[in-house]
Amino acid sequence: MTTAQDAASQFLTGHGVGDKVQFNVGLVLEEVLANIIEHGYVSEFKKTKKNNNIIEIRLSLVDDEIILDIQDNGTPFNPLEVAQPVLPRTLEEAKIGGLGIMLIRKAAQHLAYQWRDNRNCLQIVMSLR
Repeated sequence: MTTAQDAASQFLTGHGVGDKVQFNVGLVLEEVLANIIEHGYVSEFKKTKKNNNIIEIRLSLVDDEIILDIQDNGTPFNPLEVAQPVLPRTLEEAKIGGLGIMLIRKAAQHLAYQWRDNRNCLQIVMSLR
């Protein structure tokens, strides 16, 4: 994941994108990639023992938006169908995990998902501001 985050940071720095936006993009990448690897590939590998995993990431700037297109050949998963988690009232009630998709939703202006050609295709649009 660090390689993807580093490449994104270099690209965004080269286009004058500020640290706060870069942090948000890095956080979104970390959450999406962690979910793909853990839920789309690790569980499948445990069943099949096959390792033919591909994740493609395209980062582009269009007008005042950052567009992340992420495709993978893991288990089909539509993050848009996941219900919003119930947030804990106290730190004692808080559990580790389960908030990644919520963070992605909060960082994004727009999310789109398709299962196309045996691939998960997720588009995340974020503001440059």
